[in-house]
Amino acid sequence: MPDSQPHILVAGAGINGLMAAYCLNRAGARVTVCEAGPVPNPGSASHGAHRLIHPWPPAGRPQEAAAAAQALPLWRTILQDTGCSGFVQTGVLVAAPEAVDPVPGQQPVRLPPARADALLAGAADMPGAVFFAESGVLLADKILMALCAALTGRGVRFLPEAPLRGLDTESGTAEIAGRAPQRFDGIICALGWKARQLAQIAGAGEILAQFSPRRSYVVYLPEAELPEAKRPRTAWTGFLGQDLWGMPALGSYDAKFGCGLLTHSADEQLLPDDEVRSKAAAAYSCADPAYRALLRGRVASNVWARFPFPGMVQQRGLCTVITSDSGGGFKTAPLAGQAACDAVLAAV
Repeated sequence: MPDSQPHILVAGAGINGLMAAYCLNRAGARVTVCEAGPVPNPGSASHGAHRLIHPWPPAGRPQEAAAAAQALPLWRTILQDTGCSGFVQTGVLVAAPEAVDPVPGQQPVRLPPARADALLAGAADMPGAVFFAESGVLLADKILMALCAALTGRGVRFLPEAPLRGLDTESGTAEIAGRAPQRFDGIICALGWKARQLAQIAGAGEILAQFSPRRSYVVYLPEAELPEAKRPRTAWTGFLGQDLWGMPALGSYDAKFGCGLLTHSADEQLLPDDEVRSKAAAAYSCADPAYRALLRGRVASNVWARFPFPGMVQQRGLCTVITSDSGGGFKTAPLAGQAACDAVLAAV
């Protein structure tokens, strides 16, 4: 990009950082992305096989449903632009024990019991079973790799193994490990919960200190572990009226069973795999005994950020902090990236 264009540093190459870099690049800015690990980083909260995108609101957070509905067409455009087949339209089934109110602006289909049960064993007895046909699964790792490749080809500079050590929000000066301090026209901080480690950074410490890490668990189960009639045919959420969610087996990816009931502060001790399997199997088996097969699954955990402020970004001087890592961060990343791009360029 011409030197006359603003030079923006994006700290963090997870999905929010990459999406901010994508929006900045399209806006004509020069972009440098620094990342504490490799790019993409398998240790980041963005890393993982696949993620749900659907317009069903988590309890008490209706704004997330509207954001996801707004993000889905943006995802389709971005994936087409980067040549990535990273979305699988499986549809998403919400199977709650009570009647489900319509989501504003959406057209879910109410399913008869037999159809619901054919998509997800145990859903037949759920009177609140509704189906969002346009929703589905984002293939996270595939998307991260495609974004990195596309941005590199479009002139974005990546600095792997280069953690942010310090920044001054008023001058736009950043200290990146192994490099002399450098002044940028603007800085986007997309570090998620790891931003807590930068709590003393001049001008942004009060924002960064409020990130609190949460750990969630999933159980991956090969499709062959379930009887043919019991294998999920769609993605699902809100199962049994609890925070049970997941995705069917897709290509080389095993079926993924999430159990939000196990989520806890990442400052607490990691749960043993056997305990995760046992509790997930018990939760799902309330719907169908076949889910006892989860006792043979592979456990994975993920740490993500909770932030108390509403909105997707917070601004301090020339620094924009992305705060949307609240468990729905991947699905709404196009919105967070654009919000951060707009905020940092306005500050410039």
